[in-house]
Amino acid sequence: MRVRLLLEWRISNTISMFNKVMNNKAKLLISECLCGVSCRYDGKDNLIEQLPLLKDTFDLVSVCPEVLGGLSTPRDPAERQGKRVCTANGTDVTDEF
Repeated sequence: MRVRLLLEWRISNTISMFNKVMNNKAKLLISECLCGVSCRYDGKDNLIEQLPLLKDTFDLVSVCPEVLGGLSTPRDPAERQGKRVCTANGTDVTDEF
């Protein structure tokens, strides 16, 4: 048991030291609109002021789920209606979401 704990400690410390040397940061998935990309339904962004703080701590991976799902920018606003997602004009866009 003692040997196993020592081995786990050494592996953990080795990984930690490697990450510090390589400056590897944890990846953080973040919406592109929060990074300043104009991909919201109304063609605007939702830039967050704390973005530089996040960049210091994390390796940011930005995506726009709506655009990846096939929706355009700009687009009609959409909201959940029960188990479906529909635009303001009634178009069902559940599959895209």
